Amino acid sequence: MRIRLLVLGTPTPARHLYTRQMWEPHFEPDSSFMGRIKMGTMMGEVTPPTTKEHGTSDQAIQRIREVCLDNVCLQIRNPSLEDDGVYGEISPCGPYGHVVQDMLDRGETPVVAMRALTYNNAEGIIDIHSIIAFDLIAPPCQNPL
Repeated sequence: MRIRLLVLGTPTPARHLYTRQMWEPHFEPDSSFMGRIKMGTMMGEVTPPTTKEHGTSDQAIQRIREVCLDNVCLQIRNPSLEDDGVYGEISPCGPYGHVVQDMLDRGETPVVAMRALTYNNAEGIIDIHSIIAFDLIAPPCQNPL
C-alpha cells in the first residue's frame, strides 16, 4: 500500500517543519536513505521507542538510533518526493507484520512517524542528519508488545 510517510510544509505535533528542499539530498542515489531502501532495511517498528524504556540517557539515545528487529512490523519501498510529502510503499514485514496486515485487511491506512536524528540549522530550520525508521503510530491499536 502506498502511503504518505511525512507531510511537507506543515508543522508536526513536535513543531518540526520539513521542506522539500531539506529532503532532496536524501533522494540522491548515494544517500544513506536510498541505500537502505535498496537494501530493504528501511523499516518501522510496531510502536516508536521511548526514552523511558532505558535507565540512562545514553542507553535511551542508543535505543532510539537503532531498529529493534524483534519489533519490526513494516518495510518501506519505492519512496517518492512530492510537493506535499514523502510517499512510499509499505508492506508487512517482521515479527509484527501481522499487525500491519490486519490493518490492511480491515481497509485501514496505516500512519507512520519518522524517527530521525535532526538538528536546527542557523536559520532555525530542522535539518535531517539520519533517517532511522518510519514507526507505526495509527490507527490506534492495542500495544502488542
